[in-house]
Amino acid sequence: MDKEQKKAFAIGIFAFTVIAIGVIFFLFGDRILRGKLEITAETPYSVEIFDGGIYKCLSTPCVMDLSYGTKDLLLKKADHKTIIAEAKIGIWKTEKLAFEFEINPQITRAESLPETLPKKEYRLVEAKNGMQKLIEAGDDRGLAIVYFNPPLKNSRIIAGEKTALIMEDTAVYKIDLEKKSREIVENREFLDIVEGNWSPDGHYLVFTRKGLPNLWLFDGLKVFETDLNIGLNQTAWAYDNSLVFVTEQGAGTAVESGKYGNSYINILAEKSPAGFIFGFYHPDENSYTKIDTFGEIPSLPQGLIPSATGHIIYFQAAGENFKIILRKF
Repeated sequence: MDKEQKKAFAIGIFAFTVIAIGVIFFLFGDRILRGKLEITAETPYSVEIFDGGIYKCLSTPCVMDLSYGTKDLLLKKADHKTIIAEAKIGIWKTEKLAFEFEINPQITRAESLPETLPKKEYRLVEAKNGMQKLIEAGDDRGLAIVYFNPPLKNSRIIAGEKTALIMEDTAVYKIDLEKKSREIVENREFLDIVEGNWSPDGHYLVFTRKGLPNLWLFDGLKVFETDLNIGLNQTAWAYDNSLVFVTEQGAGTAVESGKYGNSYINILAEKSPAGFIFGFYHPDENSYTKIDTFGEIPSLPQGLIPSATGHIIYFQAAGENFKIILRKF
């Protein structure tokens, strides 16, 4: 076989191979170019894949053999919120995903409301050498938390578990009750404060101001107004330092989503015609997310009591006790 024949033979073999591979992939490509999707979640649930069928998952992890490419997923579980997700399936690779289903909020009657611990009280007393000290009220030993020299005049104290705010005519002090330290707050917008409530971690103070309709927030540096009207809302701090609220105000859907999910809302000034909206205010983002709207509540609740784990919100309305179950135990 001369050189030209060898060349022609090689070209023929190459062309045949290309054609053969093309035919194989045309006929069987969907079976070859595949990967696996492995999902870990609480069973049972179903996975609906756009243009890819529905899979029933009864054990975990749930493994699916799929053609390669990006897949849009809907994970559905009875009495739980639907999860929208995306999976990128690589050829002969396994994409591993894990999800946690959130139950649809359920409202039921409660036999009783949990007891709440009384807030600790603090007071300023005279100390030696003409100074003044902050102590816990009822402390017979009179142990000082911080000292003031000269003594404060016309002072007010708003205290939480970890932080306190002391205001006088000319200065505002933030007190770290655990570290027993103090610092001057340059912002003077506290001088018209009526009452306030610290978050569990002591980082945020939600408060009302004299003559102003909405709740305000202090984040340690700045003061800003929320959209929650005092007369149309009840609030309480949750264990994760989000502010639980129930409102008569209306709400519109916010277009953006974020680290707190896809239930972001904008609080409106006018009342809601549908019922009472429960939600969370997130001070780190100055944002609001919706839990749900409940039309069966007879009136605006008289305070909110989140459980220690945040799984349940207790409240009383029109003399009846209720609870909203947010998560399973």
